[in-house]
Amino acid sequence: MWGRGPALSDWDRLLAEARDGARLAHEPMHGEPHWRAVAWAGLRIRAHAPGVNPGVLVAFGLLHDCRRETDDWDPEHGDRAALVAARSAPLRRLLGAEGRELVAEACRLHERGRTRPDTPAIGACWDADRVNLVRLGFRLDPRYFTVLTPEDGSLDAVAAETRLIVPDPPAWADLFAAADTINETVARPAEGEGPDFRQTRTEPT
Repeated sequence: MWGRGPALSDWDRLLAEARDGARLAHEPMHGEPHWRAVAWAGLRIRAHAPGVNPGVLVAFGLLHDCRRETDDWDPEHGDRAALVAARSAPLRRLLGAEGRELVAEACRLHERGRTRPDTPAIGACWDADRVNLVRLGFRLDPRYFTVLTPEDGSLDAVAAETRLIVPDPPAWADLFAAADTINETVARPAEGEGPDFRQTRTEPT
């Protein structure tokens, strides 16, 4: 008789929900490599918004483009992703009802060019997606960022780091573990600290 395999975590279940019906999951532009890069950027941005739940940032990265139907203009993909978030039982177990609602709202509105200084968790999610525009060679406009700013150097710093990880973002297991580890840490991290995946990263040629 076969023994049971390891139990799936709620993060694994959430990932399965995102993949189920994801038409572009294997595409580099808006597929899983981009999802992982956005989740990673969210964790880096959290060093500048330490009160934000890291699980919200990772879940947003995972879900925000999971229902895109095209790499081109797709104005309803945020609404479709928000529906996945709002219905997700694993997400509710991970983040509670309030956290799940934050992720759903961040997904729903993420392409509408807004900032959210009143809700840093949502603003950090959007910053994580927008800083990834460096992969397309876009110049980042500070007016569309909530947490990252040119004044304190955070926008340029995270953008430079993002350029390095975009070709090969950290694996989901590492991102999930980082989110859980930060949540378990009581002490506030020192300025500039956060999950550091840069040791093995080199400038792409």
